[in-house]
Amino acid sequence: MRPEDYFNQPLVAPTIKDMRRKDYLYASALGFLTTDGRVFGGCRRKEYLRITGVPESNPPSLDAYRKMLYGEYVGLAEVELAKKARIYVGDEVAIQDDIHRISGRIDLVILDPNATVDPYIGVEHKSIHGDWAIKKKINPYPGSALETDPGHLAQVVFYASVYRAAIKRWWARYLARCSGQTRCHEIVLLPDGKISANGRDTGRTLSELHAWADSVWTAINTKQPMEPDYELIFSVDTLKKKAAAGELNKTNTEKVNKGHKVVTGDWHCAYCSYTNTCWSGKPLPFDLTLQDALRRVGA
Repeated sequence: MRPEDYFNQPLVAPTIKDMRRKDYLYASALGFLTTDGRVFGGCRRKEYLRITGVPESNPPSLDAYRKMLYGEYVGLAEVELAKKARIYVGDEVAIQDDIHRISGRIDLVILDPNATVDPYIGVEHKSIHGDWAIKKKINPYPGSALETDPGHLAQVVFYASVYRAAIKRWWARYLARCSGQTRCHEIVLLPDGKISANGRDTGRTLSELHAWADSVWTAINTKQPMEPDYELIFSVDTLKKKAAAGELNKTNTEKVNKGHKVVTGDWHCAYCSYTNTCWSGKPLPFDLTLQDALRRVGA
């Protein structure tokens, strides 16, 4: 056994017992499905494959497990800080919705000692790394708004919808592993089902979250295969749409507008446990092989 193996061996064993129901959709995988068919957040096909028992074609590496473990420990450290601050109510609170068959666990519930009404706050911790993520989630450029990840938004909104009567205040709290910086994104589920984040309307709704979940169960119950919601390598048509919508960085936007070749894609596919299952044997843009595509997107 190599010296590193003594440390690697425990990585595949979770330090926290997973209380989620395996036959339910995971709250951490949720997304939103709009009436015109657009998806924000999690990929439905990934949950479809997991629930129907398809083995992972790209299971996480030891390095990936270690990164997940570090993120888990960051959240646990914040729980201990809540206890020391005497605002701790509970953590790893199991939660499920039997109508839409969704299961999850709330990272932390705290008590606001200064609140005269609605003192309880539900907190979902998300650890991040790198300057780009910090600029999006914690310390945006002047004039730029904080960006709550759609998948994280869906997860918190699901919790808020189930605990609507008991917990009315919710945070998606981002923790930078590299710098120690933190930022709470205040998520509000309004009575009409609309959702705001940090005082701004997100454009997303609770009904879109339920539509996302229901579409997965419809596909499973009818044995109708689901196509991926994202692209490993963007087609030329997708690149043009994203450039027009401002969804590419400045360099790639300029290249697309000049008609130059741009090889990039969705991170959902690049780091998915089912990448080969979804894309092996399928023609990719620019005649790329699957191996070349994975290398180009950094997987």
